[in-house]
Amino acid sequence: MFEKQKKLITSCELKQKISLSKSLQELREENICEIKNILASFSEKKIIIVGPCSADDEKAVLEYVAKLLKLSQKVNKKLFIMSRIYTAKPRSRNSYKGILHEDDDFSFGLERQRNLHIKAFSESGIPTCDELLYVDNFNYLDDVVSYMAVGARTVESPSHRFVASGLDVPVGMKNPINGSIDSLVNSLCVAQIPQKFVQFGFQLKTTGNKFAHSILRGGTLKSGENFSNHSKKDILELLEKYSNEKLENPALVVDASHSNSNKNPKNQRHVIKSVTQSMSQDKSIHNFVKGFMIESYLNEGQSANEYGVSKTDSCLGFENTERLILDIAEEL
Repeated sequence: MFEKQKKLITSCELKQKISLSKSLQELREENICEIKNILASFSEKKIIIVGPCSADDEKAVLEYVAKLLKLSQKVNKKLFIMSRIYTAKPRSRNSYKGILHEDDDFSFGLERQRNLHIKAFSESGIPTCDELLYVDNFNYLDDVVSYMAVGARTVESPSHRFVASGLDVPVGMKNPINGSIDSLVNSLCVAQIPQKFVQFGFQLKTTGNKFAHSILRGGTLKSGENFSNHSKKDILELLEKYSNEKLENPALVVDASHSNSNKNPKNQRHVIKSVTQSMSQDKSIHNFVKGFMIESYLNEGQSANEYGVSKTDSCLGFENTERLILDIAEEL
């Protein structure tokens, strides 16, 4: 049984209330263009999507982004850094669901969500990305973010695949929790081509998103045991499926966290080292792998109430993150 509690603020109303300046709009377009150039192999840079598992505290996130700006300036000849600001979290159980859910008034949550992305981008110039958890919510961020990801719990959803096909920003599609590469490839086949569907109370038609690409994050067996899928063999198998399906702009981002790291943030270094070694050994892998996703925050670990510590999955601390990203730049 559904109870209609309150009509939400519209995306148009919220955009009028909080918006990017013209110069930041232009910078955002430049950032999107650069991301697309990397994914299309017109640029040799690699993407680094880095930030906390959940953007749970505005002050801590902005402090993190300020540190990220200084790091970005050290590696920008080789790496293109994006700030991971995930404001809504898919939780299997009734745990922390992100700042969007913190207040009983979801209009306030939507405003906080948009405001945080705009503040982070305004103060740093570093492009922000979020997860396409609720497809209807993209309208509140579509003129702010430079990249979206479809998570492991929703990548098999027809609505998410269809909406991804109409986004004007690059979208990364994760393999589902069971690790199925076929489901991942199916999602790309849908997202890259034009679609007709019903959403937002309208019949919609999209042009297809040729910059929809894959994110490997490992998987979980029915027993609960995690397994990785970032090996040389795994990457080559995925590349072959790209070729068989004639997908455009073959591109892979390796998620160093989640099941690939066995939920241990310190293992992210080993995951990335393994992939960069494969990249050095095989040119096709080097060209296919476009970057990495890293879960990182001000301080290491997981805690429900410590400042700068992740409320959700355990994250790498910033000091170790900086060392890791500097090493990636040197190895590439």
